[in-house]
Formats: sequence, structure tokens, C-alpha cells
Amino acid sequence: STHDAAAVIDAIRAATTAKTPTAPAKHTAQPKPVETAAAAQQASRNVSLDAHTALGLVPIDIDCPAAPGVLLAIDAEGTLQLVASAVAGSSPDCAASALLTATTWAAQHAPLLAKAEPRLAASPAIAHLVTDTPKSVLTLGGCGIRVHAAARVGDAWGTVPLF
Repeated sequence: STHDAAAVIDAIRAATTAKTPTAPAKHTAQPKPVETAAAAQQASRNVSLDAHTALGLVPIDIDCPAAPGVLLAIDAEGTLQLVASAVAGSSPDCAASALLTATTWAAQHAPLLAKAEPRLAASPAIAHLVTDTPKSVLTLGGCGIRVHAAARVGDAWGTVPLF
């Protein structure tokens, strides 16, 4: 990564600093809610949507049938952006695999995509992986996937580009 590690850590801390509530005086044991697969998938989708905004992207109303979890967007120059997220326990390996599948699909269907979305420029798609476990995807450096660290900021997700 070309980013200073201390700066990335400071940015994540600044984005996630929130006043934590104090524990009640009397402790009562409460079961932790079990996150279902559907809840994890929804969290991943929310992160991808929040990442669109954080990255300055505009979502487009096209789905990739080969990788349904990958969200499609365009940037200000009209370049197709593919965003997948691996948060709340979802697998970074599966998200990276879905991105590679979506990238291949987008290249194969570029003329059709251009007809469906006239704002798209004739340039290769850019893949983004958003994850709350950035250490688990360090091996992706240099493979063409842009990686962003994600953290909860209130009700939304904040992202910091890593590489």
C-alpha cells in the first residue's frame, strides 16, 4: 500500500470514534443476537451502497447475473465501478471471487452495458472490495482489486482506501 499505516489507523479511529454508553449498574445476562446469513448479506449490501457514496460513485440499475452480490456504479468519468463487500462475517475470498467474475462478465458484455447505460465510457471496469477485516485481504495487493477498510460510523459505514 502507498498509504502510511499510521494515517490509515488514525482515519479509521476518527471515523469510528463515538461515545460509548456506560454499562448499567446491575448486570443481567442477555444472550447475544445471532446474526443470520440474511443479516450478514444485508450488511454487506449496505456497506457496498455506503461505499458508492463514499467513493463518489453513482449506482446504476443493472445487476450482474454471474455475481449478484456485486453492485455496479459509474464514476464522474463514466467508468464502470464494481463494488463487493465482505463485512459482518462474510467471506473476503467469496467477495474477491465475485469481483473477478463480475469483471469478466462486464468485459464480455461491454457493448450491451453501454446500450443499457449510455453514461458508461468505453474503459475497463474497476473492482473495489470493501471489508471490515482488512488484514485478511493483504494478499490482494497488486492484483487489480482496490481494497477499502470499512467501519461502522453510527448507522452507516465509513470506508478508507488501503490499496
